[in-house]
Amino acid sequence: MNRLFIAALVALLSVPAVAVAQEASIAGTVTDSTGSVLPGVTVEATSPVLIEKSRAVVTDGSGRYRIVNLPPGSYVVRFVLPGFATVERPGIQLSGSFAATVNGELSVGSLEDTITVTGASPIIDTQNVTQQRVMNREVLDLIPVGRTAHDVGILLPFSRHQESEADEIGLFLMAKAGYDPRQSIEFWKRMEQTKDGAPPEFLSTHPSDETRIKRIEGWMPEALRMYEAQAR
Repeated sequence: MNRLFIAALVALLSVPAVAVAQEASIAGTVTDSTGSVLPGVTVEATSPVLIEKSRAVVTDGSGRYRIVNLPPGSYVVRFVLPGFATVERPGIQLSGSFAATVNGELSVGSLEDTITVTGASPIIDTQNVTQQRVMNREVLDLIPVGRTAHDVGILLPFSRHQESEADEIGLFLMAKAGYDPRQSIEFWKRMEQTKDGAPPEFLSTHPSDETRIKRIEGWMPEALRMYEAQAR
């Protein structure tokens, strides 16, 4: 009976894992040659693997953008804004749930001018921090009574994702309000030192302190730009 239960649990957990694995994304920040963020930039991802062949978004007030639910394949990312030369970044390789960070820097020019930026495709996912675990008997025993495979495979990851989004928004609001965003990293380091015997992250509604710190470090360059801008 125990073996059948474990097999069924693993099978159920594999369903959301497969679904999420097909949702890659491209995100980043667009600036001008002086480093100032550029809102209103059209960012277009094109690829033969897309049914519609291309997908476009516009950067927000902080110059940030995010293109989600992209199938695996090779992409070209274009940055377009009137008054600036168009920038193309070819050869962006996506696979699984990889979140590629592709930043753009635009220089003054006409839309007809196209600058092609070559370089290796991003290989480090700074957007997502993913851990794979083998669910042995000891780990299964840690699952609280009443917690189902649906909870572990869907509800808990969703809760952790929502909390990470709240962390990101809070960090940027902190910077815009004039508080040094670097203090947030020190805060979570202190929190990490005070905890003892915390459950594995995949059984928690919250990201681990280590995961929070890594994500905050990834958001820090943008947060520091906001912090320095309000100090001028």
